[in-house]
Amino acid sequence: VNCVINGFAKVGFTHEAVVWLNSLQDRQLAADIVSYSTAISACSRVRPPDEKLAVALFRRMVDNAIQPDQLVLDFMTGIVPSARLAAVQSELGLTFASKDRQEKQKK
Repeated sequence: VNCVINGFAKVGFTHEAVVWLNSLQDRQLAADIVSYSTAISACSRVRPPDEKLAVALFRRMVDNAIQPDQLVLDFMTGIVPSARLAAVQSELGLTFASKDRQEKQKK
């Protein structure tokens, strides 16, 4: 199923990607980080990016106890303005260091 979601995501077919993501639940299968990151990536491929859907998928992912990874955050940063993304993360109780701060900590 993740391959199908990815196929739709690559061409920016957000609706179809989400339908297949939802089909996992219909089949009593659990979506994973790949499923969600792929569906969120579809939101970045449409013009303008689908911020509302990306945030909804991000919230749903966290509600399903799936911790966002750096790839998901990179997709979200490309879709959602930083202030709104920070607010969403705060609402969900998530804290992430920005890439700039991570680079400074490495030095």
